[in-house]
Amino acid sequence: MNLRVLVIPFIFLSSFSFAEECSIDELTELEYKDIECQFYMGTAAFRNNVYSVAAAHWNYIIDAPMKHSGDDKFKAMSLSTVTYLTYQGLGVKQDRELAVNNWKKAVKGGDFEARRHIAFAYSDKNYSQNDLVKSLGWYESVLLIKV
Repeated sequence: MNLRVLVIPFIFLSSFSFAEECSIDELTELEYKDIECQFYMGTAAFRNNVYSVAAAHWNYIIDAPMKHSGDDKFKAMSLSTVTYLTYQGLGVKQDRELAVNNWKKAVKGGDFEARRHIAFAYSDKNYSQNDLVKSLGWYESVLLIKV
């Protein structure tokens, strides 16, 4: 019961769910190949359920060279968000084991949201490595970092 009380707010307060919108005017200020531009175009594609296009934008970022300070954060967020597609099988081949491994890489890259995704995966009965103790540990890590 207590775990549910902790889990439900994280699902609704997910930064992925409330990602900042990017207006067309903002996109015209950026180069098309700019990592930030690609990230927001991927987000727009995701919101419109065009998952394969979202994955293409985010994969571009993962492979792109870093040009500006802050690009590392966009790379980590892109890895985490494209990994969400991989876990769910949205627009890309579903591979839950690969997804959890990639989320762990995203955590090392500084993506906070990936921790919540890993916690969910370990609580998911459809994940072959389902482990509620590990799930709780990842959820606790979210709480410890936010404090």
